[in-house]
Amino acid sequence: MSLAAAKAPLKGAMAALMESQAELQAELNGAKLLQSVSTVLLYEENIQALYDKMVDAAASIMHSQFAGLRVFYPQRYSGGGLKLLAHKGYSQETAAVWEWIDITAGTPGAMAWRLGTRVLVENVEECDFMLESGTAADFLK
Repeated sequence: MSLAAAKAPLKGAMAALMESQAELQAELNGAKLLQSVSTVLLYEENIQALYDKMVDAAASIMHSQFAGLRVFYPQRYSGGGLKLLAHKGYSQETAAVWEWIDITAGTPGAMAWRLGTRVLVENVEECDFMLESGTAADFLK
């Protein structure tokens, strides 16, 4: 066995170890961020500042350029509506368009509400439900 062949498993193990350490560091950073938001929750008197910090934390933890925080109003529209409380990455024009959305809309927030789980869109220009509903164009403004 050559020296290069003997080193190959060691390189793979080192790469796996480095990847694992990076993942743990990202989780630790996320936990620290959530702890700082929790601290703000205790002392923040400006509710909008709290919403903004929550969205920033969520976007950071999810490594996302965009994030939004919504609240459900059952009396809005025929089946309920979602009001945008805070956002990150949206233009002001997009935020205004999406200030209120029907839960049947083709947006990530409405889809998450209907599915009861988080919805991640990796590429708006390739997201079927956003393209079919026309909301992709609104998002890209």
